[in-house]
Amino acid sequence: MTLAIGDAVALVIFVIIGLVNHEHGITLAGLARTALPLLGAWFAVAAIAGTYRRPGIRTLLVTWAVAVPVAVVIRAIILHRRAGESQVTFGIVALIVTLALLLAWRFVAKRFTQPAA
Repeated sequence: MTLAIGDAVALVIFVIIGLVNHEHGITLAGLARTALPLLGAWFAVAAIAGTYRRPGIRTLLVTWAVAVPVAVVIRAIILHRRAGESQVTFGIVALIVTLALLLAWRFVAKRFTQPAA
């Protein structure tokens, strides 16, 4: 449960960073447009991949590699964005930043949940 909550927080942080960097402001609508497709895709893929039943780098990477691009496509559809260079760029940025945030979270989680030697 802790890993799932932390993953969700990491993904929402990505959304907040994007909203702030693009000067859209942090609004409920802005969060919903990007966070809901991302979280929905994440947890749907995680359920199939066993991300929380068999936690580890492999299941994390499978979930990330499938869920983030799916979420980018869903978001583009919601926002009526055409496929093109800007969507590809957003997809690449989304993949890089979400992976960095997820790996950072997982590193912290592993560090603080392992028994002391």
